[in-house]
Amino acid sequence: MIGRIKTFLVDSNLFVALGVWSLVKLTGLLHNIDVDFFADFSLFSTLLVYSFSLLFSHGKSSGFKKLFFSSKMLVHKFVFLLSAFVLPFFLIQFDSYMLLGLIPVAIVSFLYPVEIIREEQRKVTLREFPYLKIFLIGISWGVVTVLLPILFAKEELLMSDYFEALVRAMFVIAITIPFDVRDVKSDSPDMKTIPQKFGVARAKILSYILLAFNFAYYLWLDKVGVETSVFIFITLLFTSLLVLFSNSNKPKFYYTVLIESTSLLLFLSFYIS
Repeated sequence: MIGRIKTFLVDSNLFVALGVWSLVKLTGLLHNIDVDFFADFSLFSTLLVYSFSLLFSHGKSSGFKKLFFSSKMLVHKFVFLLSAFVLPFFLIQFDSYMLLGLIPVAIVSFLYPVEIIREEQRKVTLREFPYLKIFLIGISWGVVTVLLPILFAKEELLMSDYFEALVRAMFVIAITIPFDVRDVKSDSPDMKTIPQKFGVARAKILSYILLAFNFAYYLWLDKVGVETSVFIFITLLFTSLLVLFSNSNKPKFYYTVLIESTSLLLFLSFYIS
């Protein structure tokens, strides 16, 4: 029973979706706006996008017909169908302005595993495009967890909001670097990820710098008191330790649950205090 629960947590991408949900909720706390509806939407849309990406990639290699009729990846199939069923109930609540804001992120998300360049010797997906992957993830999360929730609350975007989105993107890049560290040997050299280009040690140092910048930003905010600062410091220190010990030998649980849960911990640092 415990093994099945662990498998579900690892395979369902639940903690990725909870991470997006948490960061949207964090924006609601920082701006004192109601983002509950958009946070729930972001959770199911993340589940849909990640399950689609995994199913599409597996279908390309083994055949979509074979994947459809096989008993493989049942968790991903269930999550995809559930999310696809639920999401329309959210989308009909958005006005045309919000839907237009969602389109660029949706295009990037669904094209992530799709081939965008076909050459005689290789095929390149958006994920494999040199230097691009980690920045696409960071920018997309910054837009979805900061800018769109503020727009959904009918608030006007200020320059400080764009800066907050940039800081949020830095946090996401910091916790994505360990995944590139894990895959540094298996990823194609043409991807030119940060660990491939600059080495694992320097990639981790960059992650620490981005986390430190996040800590400095939250200290700079007038809304952060001593108690909150302590919680944030503990969360970012824990995150830094996870980055430090990341390597290709760590189990999948280490990345998809522990590292992904750091977004939830960051939200709780504000919520509890």
